[in-house]
Amino acid sequence: MPFLLCSCSSSKITTTKFADNSVVAHRGAFKKNALPENSIAALKEAIRLGCTGSEFDIRLTANDSLIINHDAHYNKLEIEKTEWIKEAKENNIALNAWTINKKEDMEWLLKEGFNFITTNEPELLFSVLNLEK
Repeated sequence: MPFLLCSCSSSKITTTKFADNSVVAHRGAFKKNALPENSIAALKEAIRLGCTGSEFDIRLTANDSLIINHDAHYNKLEIEKTEWIKEAKENNIALNAWTINKKEDMEWLLKEGFNFITTNEPELLFSVLNLEK
């Protein structure tokens, strides 16, 4: 399963006033110093560098604990609570997934009722949606 992100949508556009720059470190600043991705060390390095933010992966476990882990499993143990899609829909939260480039993943997300799919393969997604031009 690809990484999925739930996001709220609004038609109101506001200006970001707290950001000094547009740099967001993906999973923290880990690469240059060979730090573990999604680690406190990588997040601290992003802060040290002056990044406006860091993107990292948070999972809600079956026992309602939040953990930082990229995958929905750890050592073959499923850790992710899977009801979050249902709960997001019940709370009228728009669902967006990215970056989805495989047909079977697109089909699964559409079946689950995702509102938006971000992809590097828009032609494929239009085909899956039967909206080709």
